[in-house]
Amino acid sequence: MKKIFLVIMIGLACMLSAACQQEDASGEAEGKIGSPAAAAGGSELNISVTSFSNINPLLTQNESVSQALNLVYEGLFEIDSSGEVQAVLADSYSWEVSRSAVTITLKSGVKWHDGRELTAEDVKFTIDLIKTMPESPYYIFASSIKSVQEKGSGTVLIEFAAPGASQVEKLVFPIVPKHKLLKLSKEQLLLDKNNMIGCGKYEISEFNKRKLIKLKSFEGYYGKRPSIEGINILIVPDIQAQKEYFQSQEIDFYNDEQYYDKKYGKLGIKVYDYFNYSFDILAFNLGKGSFADMAFRKALASAIDREKIAGEAYMGYADVADLPIIPKSGSKDKKSNAYKHNPESAKAYFKKNPDKKTPLRLLVNSENEQRVKAASVIKKNLTDAGVEIEVVEKPWDEYSQDLKSGNYDMALAGYKLPAAGQLGYVLGTQGGGNFMGFSDPGVDMLIAGIESSVTGTEKAEKVSKLQSAYNSKMPYLGLVMKKSSAVVNSRISGAFKPSKYNIYMGIEDVAVEK
Repeated sequence: MKKIFLVIMIGLACMLSAACQQEDASGEAEGKIGSPAAAAGGSELNISVTSFSNINPLLTQNESVSQALNLVYEGLFEIDSSGEVQAVLADSYSWEVSRSAVTITLKSGVKWHDGRELTAEDVKFTIDLIKTMPESPYYIFASSIKSVQEKGSGTVLIEFAAPGASQVEKLVFPIVPKHKLLKLSKEQLLLDKNNMIGCGKYEISEFNKRKLIKLKSFEGYYGKRPSIEGINILIVPDIQAQKEYFQSQEIDFYNDEQYYDKKYGKLGIKVYDYFNYSFDILAFNLGKGSFADMAFRKALASAIDREKIAGEAYMGYADVADLPIIPKSGSKDKKSNAYKHNPESAKAYFKKNPDKKTPLRLLVNSENEQRVKAASVIKKNLTDAGVEIEVVEKPWDEYSQDLKSGNYDMALAGYKLPAAGQLGYVLGTQGGGNFMGFSDPGVDMLIAGIESSVTGTEKAEKVSKLQSAYNSKMPYLGLVMKKSSAVVNSRISGAFKPSKYNIYMGIEDVAVEK
């Protein structure tokens, strides 16, 4: 299985916002009637989703539903818990660099849940279908594909509009069956009865839109079959209900975005952390006063204790990060995290440059508890370094308006990292998330080089150069990459390996204790 190092992948959301997980529960119910009571106890795994409008894997905007559908559908590739691309339906692939194209050979023996064989026709159909759906979360991926050709029943040639092996990172969308969806209108594609057939580890056995969806292990699955034979998916009103169902042990699995130690008291649980691609920074207004001076920005950065911020403001469920990429455990790149807490260095700078000790204003959204706590740590750090600082807390509307108008000295801000072009989004001159006013042609070239890299080694080398550029120019101070947690009832043995894009990853290696 071939791996490609992932510089960063996606959430499908924009800067400073969070995706909604709940949809309107309108629409028709198809299939057998299930009972919520059936989900309590037994040898089956019990999970939940919030109320939804449809279960089309290419169109649903409900994150909890999209996660559950990972059990029913699969893609050519997936992103693992380390942020690396792993082949799923793809058996092997090779690059044709001259035309930015990849030839993918599909795994043999893959069957749809109705017994039909998955072929290259399904892959081409899926890509062509997504390209007609601007409303799909995967549209931004498919729109980067120039053409798709079938090379026999088990091989596809995909040509991208831009060069680079990183394009494979975009082939993570679920593949859907052509023979089921070919002649359907967009309205028909949203009907639940037309979205019951996948090729994943589990197939839908019962479906009641307002109560319960039952899955059973697919006997014809091509890979390792899970030991858990059945999964009950309870439909609950909202995220708060999911938490309550977990606390009452009516479900075994809960995706907790802000877990902390002892949150669930004496309830027997296992906790699996994963990076959720939420990236928080201390932004500098580069067009204002002393902030145009790199030495000034570096002095401020050295005064700030980012480890303390990660531990106190984010309860330890975040890692210090400079760039919008997953921090790698055990990384030997000494260039990363170059700005460690060094208050003496900051004091020395401001003693030597007393004219720089002008009062500063730190803008923060008063509705974001984590960033308010981070602001408190930063204020103490800078005060200890001899810098007078005022924390300005404002509600979201006023806060975002101040960011747009440049009415701040420094600001605590965050990104739900976008689907593609994420480094350019934050650091690029024309980046949609670059509200600080940072512009550097050399950095723009490095980002372009990273995105066009052919090998993982080449990409890693260029990322290291970008890290050096960050260290020398300090366009902002990276604070943390945040984590979420998959919280699991202790009656489930084995270990999940959740990622942002598939919280149920590793389902084949767990079991329900009887």
